[in-house]
Amino acid sequence: MKSLKNINGTKIWFLTLSAFAGLSSLNSALALFIRPDGALLGLEKLLPAFERLPLGELLFKNYIFAAAVLLLFCAVPNGAAAVLVFKEHPAGMWLVLGCGAVAAAVRGVKLWVLSPDVYLLDFLLTAAAALQIISAAAVLISRFVMRKKQRGAQK
Repeated sequence: MKSLKNINGTKIWFLTLSAFAGLSSLNSALALFIRPDGALLGLEKLLPAFERLPLGELLFKNYIFAAAVLLLFCAVPNGAAAVLVFKEHPAGMWLVLGCGAVAAAVRGVKLWVLSPDVYLLDFLLTAAAALQIISAAAVLISRFVMRKKQRGAQK
């Protein structure tokens, strides 16, 4: 087991981003599973807006579908990304990048369907998604550049 003293700043950054996005998505998903009408999150009046989406009348009679999407596409992948980053697995950065893209897409659909109103939590989650995308892309690009330089130096 790795000692927490050996964790560097980059790893802390990605663990924090993944944990924040994953835990907030898990919290929202659990609240929607507990009260599918959205009352725990104050969303009960927004269901008619979701019916404007394709297949909205079928999928949004309650928030069970939204809870499943949050759980399967945001909470679980961000948890997996945090574990992979902690274990320094090469796929961890790719998963962080993908999680950021999915989180940004989910927030974009929510803003498109409901309203342009931005609440603090929406802003924080959108900012976390943007930071995930930018940070993971920067790390992946730097890895490719370093590999290319190493290959050039070996020749």
